[in-house]
Amino acid sequence: MSLIAIGGIVLIFVLILWKIDLINAKFFVRFTEQFNKDVKNEKAKLFAKVNELAKEAGSESKLKVLEIGGGTGANFEFMEEPIHWTTIDPNEDMLTCFNKKVKGLQEKHEFGGVIKGFAEDLSQFQDNSFDVVIETLVLCSVNDVNQSLCEIHRVLKPGGIFCFLDHVKAPDSTWLLRFQNVLTATIWPILVGNCQLNRSIDLSLKDSKLFSKVEIIHYSPKSTAFITYLGGVISHQIYGWATK
Repeated sequence: MSLIAIGGIVLIFVLILWKIDLINAKFFVRFTEQFNKDVKNEKAKLFAKVNELAKEAGSESKLKVLEIGGGTGANFEFMEEPIHWTTIDPNEDMLTCFNKKVKGLQEKHEFGGVIKGFAEDLSQFQDNSFDVVIETLVLCSVNDVNQSLCEIHRVLKPGGIFCFLDHVKAPDSTWLLRFQNVLTATIWPILVGNCQLNRSIDLSLKDSKLFSKVEIIHYSPKSTAFITYLGGVISHQIYGWATK
């Protein structure tokens, strides 16, 4: 596919979004909410391990969890066991949504704060502070993946678990990767909170050498109107666990 054709697709994509009034500060919130619905089954599997750890910890000495990019609070529904939950997110719109949901869950979970901040700098937290760190759809948008992984590793307790779910780049030499490259170099990061479509987050996790064990499961989300509408640009996804 020529660059002119790809550019035309990008232009059509932008015009469609403009027509249905999605290009605004709230698009990122809408995008992540729909994304979370489409990966519900995978999230249930991801958080099953966290629930097991929380059950072992018990209600008196709650499992200490840090969520990187708390977003709209979409992960609350997957936590069946009570935990001590702290979140950090740079997006003000996300924090507003998150805070609203926190109010209805304070009897179940203990909250350590909803903090504005970035994954690359978790300096407000001491070394070995958390049993679990969570990220869903965050490493795609941080400024420095490796620095973020270093900080996540630092704040995890020895033997702690890093739970992740994200999208990754399409295979090399495919039209989809070329499309991802064009979108990432133009309008996509503006629309979706600095999201980079062409990152190899799976390789970053493996190559970091930070974790004693890394389990990565590759999958494609169920086909929905949302996924089809986006042309499959986030159709290659991963979830899994990394142990400190």
